[in-house]
Amino acid sequence: MPPYPFFTPLLSRCTRLPLHKSTDTCPVTTTKMQQVERLQRGLNFDLPAAAGNPAFNTNKGLGRVGLAGFVLGGLWGVHFTAFFVSLFFLSRSALWLLRWSAYMVSLCLFHFMEFLSTALYKPETVTYDCKL
Repeated sequence: MPPYPFFTPLLSRCTRLPLHKSTDTCPVTTTKMQQVERLQRGLNFDLPAAAGNPAFNTNKGLGRVGLAGFVLGGLWGVHFTAFFVSLFFLSRSALWLLRWSAYMVSLCLFHFMEFLSTALYKPETVTYDCKL
């Protein structure tokens, strides 16, 4: 008897992934791939809600730049809080959290400073996928 009998019918139907589109595709795999494709379209701002908005049409749109700044600020805030919580309130067993938080705080701060310095000194080149 398999260790997880309730997965057996699902696994027996979806044991292989097709290399091309055909009628015998696995419904679970197809659904997951559709979700991944929708997520990728969202990250590329190819969704219908962003199509008509000029702030999201190009990489220089202020909507994309503002959204990137918002996400960086949110990540920085969460990890900055986790850094101080792990530093002052958790035991030495949470050293991994301290190191991870310090790394993420540094990473977010670097990219924020990259956006800020580019916006201050070369505002015409600030884009969503800005690289120094």
